[in-house]
Amino acid sequence: MHTQVTQAGIAAIDAATGTERAATVVARLETETPPGVDHFDPVTNLHVSHLHGGIVGRWRRELSPDFAARLQQAFGPYLQAYGYEP
Repeated sequence: MHTQVTQAGIAAIDAATGTERAATVVARLETETPPGVDHFDPVTNLHVSHLHGGIVGRWRRELSPDFAARLQQAFGPYLQAYGYEP
């Protein structure tokens, strides 16, 4: 595409789509959504339980061994092809 993006352009993209903006959208949804409902924002498709702190490898602690094995079987080759460890 050979498109040049200015620093101002990068800053504008980050402001519109970055993690701080996502956190703002999710916080708004949390105030608008009754407990137990996973409402989503129709513009961003972010939902109430979308953000979880960005902790790498969190799935290893939170998924059951059976479910992790099923995911590995289904998606392992794809993930490894893109550099993710098993």
